[in-house]
Amino acid sequence: MQFGTDMMADSHLALAREIRLCEQRDRPFDPITDFPEAIRRIDVKLPVPSLEKSSTVLVDTPGLYSRMNFGYDTLTREFRSSAACAVFVVKTDNLFLEQVFEEFNQLLDLFSRIFLVINVDSSKRDLQSDGELGPSTESIHPEEIVEAFTTLSMAGPLRQAYEQGRVRIHALDLLNSASHRMSHPVPEPGQEEDPIGKPFDAFVEDLTEYLNSNDYTQEFMRDSLRQSHLLCREALDVVNGREIQDAFTRQEELGLRIANLDEKIAATERLLSIDWKSAFLKTTTENANEARAFAETESTTLAEEMRQALDRWYGSADSLKALEEHYWGPLLVHTALTIANATRTRLSSVLSTPFGGIDPTATMVTDLQRIGLSLNHIAAGALSTLHESDSIDPYLVKLDAERLPISRTFADWLLFRSTAKVRRLLFGEGLSQPIDQREKVRRLSNKTRLALLQIVHDEVQPRFASAPLETARERLQTYIDEFCDEVHSTLECQREQMRTLRSQLQNSYDLDAVFVLQLRALADTATDAIHTLDLVARRENVLPVATPEPKLLTAPFGTPQHAAA
Repeated sequence: MQFGTDMMADSHLALAREIRLCEQRDRPFDPITDFPEAIRRIDVKLPVPSLEKSSTVLVDTPGLYSRMNFGYDTLTREFRSSAACAVFVVKTDNLFLEQVFEEFNQLLDLFSRIFLVINVDSSKRDLQSDGELGPSTESIHPEEIVEAFTTLSMAGPLRQAYEQGRVRIHALDLLNSASHRMSHPVPEPGQEEDPIGKPFDAFVEDLTEYLNSNDYTQEFMRDSLRQSHLLCREALDVVNGREIQDAFTRQEELGLRIANLDEKIAATERLLSIDWKSAFLKTTTENANEARAFAETESTTLAEEMRQALDRWYGSADSLKALEEHYWGPLLVHTALTIANATRTRLSSVLSTPFGGIDPTATMVTDLQRIGLSLNHIAAGALSTLHESDSIDPYLVKLDAERLPISRTFADWLLFRSTAKVRRLLFGEGLSQPIDQREKVRRLSNKTRLALLQIVHDEVQPRFASAPLETARERLQTYIDEFCDEVHSTLECQREQMRTLRSQLQNSYDLDAVFVLQLRALADTATDAIHTLDLVARRENVLPVATPEPKLLTAPFGTPQHAAA
C-alpha cells in the first residue's frame, strides 16, 4: 500500500510539472499528448453489492475553489462513448453559486440525459423565531429548494435542457440514503416502502426507467454507428497526433512564409518600377510657393528697413562706407541668415515625414508596409545635405560712388573742380571720409537719395526675392537625388535576399509535400465519413455515442460540495 501511495505522489508531482510547462508555453494542457504516461484511472473496490455489479463510473473533481486544468470533456474522455447518462451531484449550499455550473454545458453536449442530484442535509438546523434551533427548510421541505433553484437561478442552456426534459432534478440526503441502504435490504415487490429510502428509490426508479427505455433496433443501429464513428476517430487521432500535427504546422508555416515572400517580392517589383522623383512633385511645388512667398515678404521688409537706415545715415556724419557696412550690412546679413535658416527649417519639416517628403499613393503605402521598408530612415540620411551653411556674400551690397549723383557748389565751379574730384574730396579714400550732415544736405541731394533707393529696389530686393528660391530648389534636388538612389539600392538588395530565402523555403516545402497531402487526404476521408454517420444518426433519430451496456457517471459521496460528471 505504501508503494502505491508513493507512486501516486510521484505521479502527481510529474503531472503538475507538465501542466506548468504548458502554462509557461501559453497553450492548454492535453494529458493524451502532453503526458501520456500519467495515471489515467484507479479502480477502487467497494463493499456494496449494488455498486460491485453496476457499470457506474465515479469521477472525482477538485474542490469548489480549486482550479480545474481541463473540463468535463477531458475528464470523461475514456468512457463517455460508453455512458448512457450522467449524474451531477451538488451540495445544497453550493447550488446557487455560478462557478458550480461554469462547465455544465460540456455535460449537456456529451450526454442526452443528466440527473441533477441536490445533496440535502436532513440534520441541518436553523435558528427559529423563538430563538431555538429547529429543522431547516432544507431538511423539512427540500422540494422548496428545488423550486427556488428552477425558478430563480436556472438560466441559459441549463434551463433550456431542463424545459426539454433532458435534465431531471432529485433532492436527496445521500449520506442517510447510503447508510440506510447498506444497513437495510431493498423492499420486495408488494412490501411496504421504507419512508427513509423512498426518495432514493424514486431516483433509482427514474434512472432505471430511462436506462431501460431504448429498444433493440435503436441499440443495434447506435452500436453500428458508434463503432464506425470510433474507427474514423482513431484515424483522425493518428493524424491529429503531436508529430503529425507538427509536420502539418511546419508545412503550413512554410506555405504561408512562401506566399508572404511572394507578396513581398511582387510589392518590391512594383516599388522598383515607380518614378520616385515624380512622387516629390507636390513637395517641390509647395516648397517653391512657400519659399517665394517668404522671400518676397522678407525682401519687402528689408527694403523698408534699408530706407529707414538711409534716413538715419543722412542725419549723421558717417561716411558712405559706414552706410554700406554699418547701416545696410547688418540688415543684409540678418535677412540672408533668416531666409537661409527658414529654408532649412521648411525643407526639414516637409521632408521629415513618415515617407520622406513624397506624396505616396495607397498602393505605395501598402507595399512599403508589406516589405517593412521605412522611408523615414532613408530620409534621415539624405537630410544631412540640408545642414550645409549658405554663403551670404551674394547678398551683400558694394556701393559704387561713380553711380551716385552729387551736387557741385558755386565754389566748385569757381575752382574748376570736376565731379570726380568733388566725389574724391567728399567720400575720401575707400569711401571712408566722414561727411558732415550739412555737407550731405548740400551735395547729396534727393537725386542721390533716389539713386541709393534705386539700388535697393533694382538690386537688393530682386536678389533677396529670387536667390533663395534657387538655393532651396538646389538643396531639395540634391536631397531627392540621394533619397531616390538609396531607395532603389535598398529595394534591389531586399529583393535579392527575399528571392534567395524563398528558394530555400521552397526546397524544404517540396520535401514534405507528398507526405502531408496523403495524410490530409486520410483526414478528409475520415471527416467526411463522420459527417455521413452523423447524417444517418440524425435521420434515424439515434445517437451514435450510446452503448449497449450503459455506464453512469457521477461524483463520489465524499466530495458532494463540488460539481462532478
